[in-house]
Amino acid sequence: MVSRRKVLKNLALAAVGSPLLINCVGSGNSEKETQDKKNSTDFSKWGFLKPHSDFIGKNHPIYNVKIEEMGYPPVGPVYFFRGEGIGNMYREALPQLKQEILKNNLDTNAQYNIGADFQAFVVPDKMMYGEQAIEYFKAAFDFLYNEIEGLNKIDDINYIAVQSGDDLSEHESHNHSVIVGHGRYGVTRVVATDINDESKSASTSKWDYLGNGTASTMKTESDGEQKWYITISSNNTAIQAPFAELLPVAMGDDTFDIMNEVGHDNFNVAMETVTEGMAYHLGHKIAKELNIPDGTSRVDERLHSLINSGRSEYRFVPSAINYISGNENGIQRVHDMWAENPMKCFRAIHNYK
Repeated sequence: MVSRRKVLKNLALAAVGSPLLINCVGSGNSEKETQDKKNSTDFSKWGFLKPHSDFIGKNHPIYNVKIEEMGYPPVGPVYFFRGEGIGNMYREALPQLKQEILKNNLDTNAQYNIGADFQAFVVPDKMMYGEQAIEYFKAAFDFLYNEIEGLNKIDDINYIAVQSGDDLSEHESHNHSVIVGHGRYGVTRVVATDINDESKSASTSKWDYLGNGTASTMKTESDGEQKWYITISSNNTAIQAPFAELLPVAMGDDTFDIMNEVGHDNFNVAMETVTEGMAYHLGHKIAKELNIPDGTSRVDERLHSLINSGRSEYRFVPSAINYISGNENGIQRVHDMWAENPMKCFRAIHNYK
């Protein structure tokens, strides 16, 4: 069995690049051949850090996508909207839903029951890139535990490079898993069913890009067991992503209790602030240690993408980065503060000047 420490060492050695080639008579090593070999060495380990490609088009959302024809693996269960959530989805989808009702020759004056659901999907990548990414993620997790004391130890991680036709919709199929693909998307479906005849219905679906990574956790009611999985994209955002996604799982077992106490949105902002700030610094450190090509600039680009996304949960991440930079042993300090009192930790970062 290969240890995480050994994987980290092997990656570091491979990242240094090709050895110096001395030109000798009869060697046949042209400058171009030498550069080609160097590029090949880098690509064999870091090719997965390629730019993100949009597989379904650049303009989002896209309506009425035939997801079953794409073969993209579903990840996580179907979530059904309730109450106000259905109303919001219905109002947004109404123009497309009306078109589908007309297309299906249904009665436009009939009364309809409205339902809405959501499911996430991961776009498969080439197996070569998936395997490269997994080797790096294993090394990154080893690096994480070497850098921070007191994290929950997680030894039973399952790594899955998704392929077309996979089905990861049941938690049992991917509990304690790192799921790797090129991108993560979500499909929201709104269905209108005739109140007087359930055989008459129309539906519309909306496909949205969800980002490059996520950590999903749940607690079973029967035994209180915490189940989790994370998804990470095999593209140029992947250097600090394993830290950002595993830290929420490794930094405490009482997540749900705190969330219930302070509210989901408040807790989410606090968690994203702390973990993304830590991940930024860890990303810079591992990029230098492994000599990742353009590593620190890739880490900076991902940070700028988060901040400029307009999503409110990332608005205090710069404060966390400054707090860690401004305090000795800042990453460990933030972890220890979070372990003692998460919301107090967040307030200290939020108020940091």
